[in-house]
Amino acid sequence: MVYSRCKRALSRSLAISVAENGLVSPLSIFGYIVGGVIEEVNFEDAAIEAKIRAILNVDENKVIYTDDLWDIELFELPEDVTSFADLKHLRFVKDLRINGGPSGQMDFISNMPHLTRLTIQRVSISSEEMQLIGA
Repeated sequence: MVYSRCKRALSRSLAISVAENGLVSPLSIFGYIVGGVIEEVNFEDAAIEAKIRAILNVDENKVIYTDDLWDIELFELPEDVTSFADLKHLRFVKDLRINGGPSGQMDFISNMPHLTRLTIQRVSISSEEMQLIGA
């Protein structure tokens, strides 16, 4: 099941109705939220999943949804990570620390609009990935 929800933004609509006889309805005010899609997260990397479960303090039986990850602002990758693919789910991370891992997988950066600090150690980065990081 997919729900829409936004992280900290509420929109309003104001409406009135005018009948054929000219009578005007009272003003109606509606609030609604537009934003990120909430769906189940299917992890590709066991080390990242274990780290996230530890941060959220949940066991391996609990289903994790994308909105469960929205409050994670600091994430330090475990050293035994084999894929950065799961980082695409951490859209609201502000501080990301990578200390080792696979090369050639920095495309997740484009899914992190709130990232203000990025520390990368012991990972080979191509010139194309450097441009992506600097964008």
